[in-house]
Amino acid sequence: MVVSYLMGFGAVLFFMRSTILLLFYNPPQDFQRLRRVAVSPKESKGIIRHEWEPFPEEVGLRRMFWVSDLLINLRGIGWSFRKPCFFVPKDIQKLYLDHGIDVSTGNPSFKPIRSNHFDRSMFFSSQCILFATRYLLVDICINLMDSNPLFQGSGHPLHWIYPVSIRRFLLFLYNSVLGTVGVYAVMDLYATCLALTTVGLLGPNNLGTWGEPFMYPRLWGSVSEIWNGGLIGLWSTMWHDAFKHTFTAFSNNLLPKLPDSAKSSLSSSTRNFLRLQIIFFLSGLCHAAGSQAQLTQTYPVLTLVAFASQAIGIWIQLLVTSLLEKRGIREVTRKVVVLCFAVVWSYFTMHMFLVDLAATKAFQLRLIPFSVLGLAMGRRWPGWLGS
Repeated sequence: MVVSYLMGFGAVLFFMRSTILLLFYNPPQDFQRLRRVAVSPKESKGIIRHEWEPFPEEVGLRRMFWVSDLLINLRGIGWSFRKPCFFVPKDIQKLYLDHGIDVSTGNPSFKPIRSNHFDRSMFFSSQCILFATRYLLVDICINLMDSNPLFQGSGHPLHWIYPVSIRRFLLFLYNSVLGTVGVYAVMDLYATCLALTTVGLLGPNNLGTWGEPFMYPRLWGSVSEIWNGGLIGLWSTMWHDAFKHTFTAFSNNLLPKLPDSAKSSLSSSTRNFLRLQIIFFLSGLCHAAGSQAQLTQTYPVLTLVAFASQAIGIWIQLLVTSLLEKRGIREVTRKVVVLCFAVVWSYFTMHMFLVDLAATKAFQLRLIPFSVLGLAMGRRWPGWLGS
């Protein structure tokens, strides 16, 4: 289940990424990655130095690592083509400034949306807390999903919500929260495991820059962004950015931003909407491909519709917000209206993705080796072998 889903998802994703690199960029000339510089203890005086590493001219391990990092590093962390959304050390701030990217702490316009740490002790303490809490969250979600028929993949997605009733609304609201928290906790747990392994076990002596704590910002943003921005805050800031760069790069290169003086047959707002629609369509295409790759009956078209419709929801939200501002409605009232709209829109769209994901049997997987809650309840736990 997991392997086939990832193969379907990954095939489309890496096809997009390869297309971007081949059609829109010249990586050997355009891209550079951060590299930790090896200096003697006397020269360094305890200071770690970094530099930009261009494409290695000679065929060998360095070129292989450079190309592998470019292909696998989907978030673009440590590369010159993407502005960091987190704080970086001072010497790296200067390196980014050479590329016209100001991420210095003194820049008032730079507002990080992901937290990270420079100090190893603080990094380990925060990651260990994350590991423990996310492990328990995954454990609780799995045990709650085991007794829930929706997450066992039974029934058509639309049967769980239509016709609309108060009971169906409350039940699916609960299921939507449970499914979303489950996805959030699983991805956060495995991101934490990766960070602890690379920084703790391997470290910078073996992995170079990838063994340093600052290279592992949080995968998710703050949940409070949903209150601040509704659907916009959910998708732009709060939601994970594992694949976001691939989708945005494809969209921005197909419809690049034009200067104000440039003439175009499409208005600025239309171009922005089309860019946004392309981003969500590509995301839906990847998730639908993972669903299509399953041997069981799934509903990839509904998954595609669920993601592609988010751009429409965002523009409706912008229209509603604009109307409320013109009427002089208070900010708190506007936020309440936007939050309610985001919940209702997600209720009528993203449930299709969650139930399609349940049809792939993804929620039946035992993604942790043992269950603390299961042991407390006296339940048998097959562990990973049960998946």
